[in-house]
Amino acid sequence: MRAAQPPAFSQGLRSLTRAFARIHPSTFRTMPARRDRDLARTYSRAQFVAKLRRLADALEAGAPFTIQVAGERLRVPADAAFNIEHEREEGAEELEFQVRWSAADQ
Repeated sequence: MRAAQPPAFSQGLRSLTRAFARIHPSTFRTMPARRDRDLARTYSRAQFVAKLRRLADALEAGAPFTIQVAGERLRVPADAAFNIEHEREEGAEELEFQVRWSAADQ
């Protein structure tokens, strides 16, 4: 955890960073804004098992987990929240394993 910096220090650092970025723009590439999305991806049994196994290994080790879904690489922090949902509707059942974290945790 980073210690809070005095306001004058933070302002000076931001000014210095902006000045350096004008001189060396390729050094400061901003991350593209991540758009909201809600998608589901279907995997074969072997692919699904491999992804679950990697997730379980990361959880046991207390380590972050990285996964690529539909072309976007995601980093799940080690302290993410986990839950399991069960839904039943009109004769169909669904089981969801959910992992939730804040974008600020990355």
